[in-house]
Amino acid sequence: MRRKAGKGLRKEVLFCLLLTLLWGSAFTAEAKPQLSEARLSLVKGETRTLKVSGASGKIRWKSSDPRVVSVDSSGKIQAKKKGSATVSAKTGGKKLSCKVLVANNRWNQLFNEYRDDDGTNQLLMVKYKGGSSAKVQLYQKTDGKWYRALSCRGYVGRNGIGKAREGDGKTPTGVFRLTQAFGIKADPGAQVSYVKVDRNLYWCGDEPYYNQLIDIREHPHSCRGEHLIDYVPQYNYGMFLDYNSEHTYGKGSAIFLHCMGPNSYTAGCIAVSEENMIRILRTVEDGAKICIFPK
Repeated sequence: MRRKAGKGLRKEVLFCLLLTLLWGSAFTAEAKPQLSEARLSLVKGETRTLKVSGASGKIRWKSSDPRVVSVDSSGKIQAKKKGSATVSAKTGGKKLSCKVLVANNRWNQLFNEYRDDDGTNQLLMVKYKGGSSAKVQLYQKTDGKWYRALSCRGYVGRNGIGKAREGDGKTPTGVFRLTQAFGIKADPGAQVSYVKVDRNLYWCGDEPYYNQLIDIREHPHSCRGEHLIDYVPQYNYGMFLDYNSEHTYGKGSAIFLHCMGPNSYTAGCIAVSEENMIRILRTVEDGAKICIFPK
C-alpha cells in the first residue's frame, strides 16, 4: 500500500511539473513582442502612432526612408511624401516591421489600402465638391489594379458632409460597407441580396430599434422612423450602408445610397439617378465599400 501511495505521489508531482512547464510556455508565447500594425496606408501629412505590446526594455525606432516616412522615439510616424518605407521597432533582440504606403491624396490612399485586400474588390467613391454636389465613381479591382466602371453626378446632404448627429442635414464622412440592396420596385438584377419593400417595413428611428430595418408586425409600435414604401421615387432602388452600426441613439440613422428625388440634395444620404442606381445594383458585389470624402 505504501509503495502504491509513493507512486501516486510521484505521478502527482510529475503532473504538477508538466502543468508548470505548459503554463510557462503559454506565458512566454503571450509575452512575445508584437507591433500594432503590419501595414499602413496614409495620405501625405497624416500621422499615426505605432505601439509595441510585450516589449522588454527600450524600443528603438527607425524608418528605412525618413524622406517618405519619419518616426520619433515614441513610435509616432508622419507621412512626408508619396512613396513607401518600412518602419521598424527593435526590442529585446527582436525586430518588428510595418510597411507604410504614402499617397498624395485620399483616393490614391484608398486604392493602396484595399489593393491587397481580397475581401474588397470594389470601391464606390463619393467625391464631395461643395454644397450638396458630388461626383460618384465606381472602381473595380482586377489583378491588383483598379479600373473605373462608372462615373456619374451625385448629391449628398443639404448641408454637405461630416455628419455628427440626427437631423443635421449632413452625409457621413468616411468608409462604410454597402450591406444590402432594397427597393419599392422589383429586383432589377442586383448582385447582392435584395429586399423588396412592402408596407410593413420601416427604418426605425425609435431608441429600442434605432437605425435598424424592422417589420412592424414583428415589432409593433408607433414607429417614428421612415416608412420605406412612402419614399417614391427615392427608394425605388437603393442600398443600405453600415453607418452607425452600433445603433447609437441620436448619432444618425437611415443613411442610404438611393435614387434622386425632386431636390438636388438629400437629408443625409447619397443620391444618383435611377438609371445609375440600377447600374450600381447590377455591378456591386459583397464586400464593396462606399468612400465619402471631400474631392
